[in-house]
Amino acid sequence: MPLLSASLRTLLKRLGLDDREAEVYLALLSMHTGKASAIAKAARQPRTHTYLTLRKLEEKGLVSEVDRGSAIAFTAESPEKLLSYLDDREREMRETKKLVTHALPFFKDISTSPEAMARVTMLKGKDGMRQIYRQALSGEFCALFNPDSMYRVFGNNVEFQLFGKDFEPTGRDLLVAGEGAERYISEYSGVKSYHLRKLPKSMKFNVDALVYGNMVTIFSYDEELTSIRIENSNIAAAFRMWFNALWEFSV
Repeated sequence: MPLLSASLRTLLKRLGLDDREAEVYLALLSMHTGKASAIAKAARQPRTHTYLTLRKLEEKGLVSEVDRGSAIAFTAESPEKLLSYLDDREREMRETKKLVTHALPFFKDISTSPEAMARVTMLKGKDGMRQIYRQALSGEFCALFNPDSMYRVFGNNVEFQLFGKDFEPTGRDLLVAGEGAERYISEYSGVKSYHLRKLPKSMKFNVDALVYGNMVTIFSYDEELTSIRIENSNIAAAFRMWFNALWEFSV
């Protein structure tokens, strides 16, 4: 019997009754009719809460009030009313779904566009940089790149460390001019999917900016080797536009 009662409670909750409503309903169903105080005792619920719960069940059509003179009593409706209650809920949900569907444009108007929201994450150290390289270089990319800083931090070509010396990237890099740039260009001579140009010699910086998909990552070659990732399609598009402008002025 306890197992059956537990199953019935679970079923009533799935119908939309909360814990207290399920307890009070089952108690009253076993009594058929009773005063709020007696129902509260049978359901092991506080009397004040039980009275309010009975009123909620009455609104659901599962309980009715019985006139017994000066005392208020309640009676449980036939269990078949549970099906009627479920039909009402299904009908209400269908109507609510229609209302929500029509209201979606208004909700969207007052919400912040996902494209306008930037998700920013930060990584530290060589492992963080390697993690970003693995992700970014698996597809097409463009970047402002300082090979001198890369060789200084990683000792040699970090791309070869990750993917092997036969790796052929797909993308474009604007390189900070210097010995590192010449070495880097020689390592990728003959790779048709990878295009390299050198920035004007006056443009010197100690960071890299890498753009791939809707992501922009900025590497800072400071003591902590900070990598900042910005996930936002508008920002990525702006960086690509700036990159293309610099590309035209580079050789």
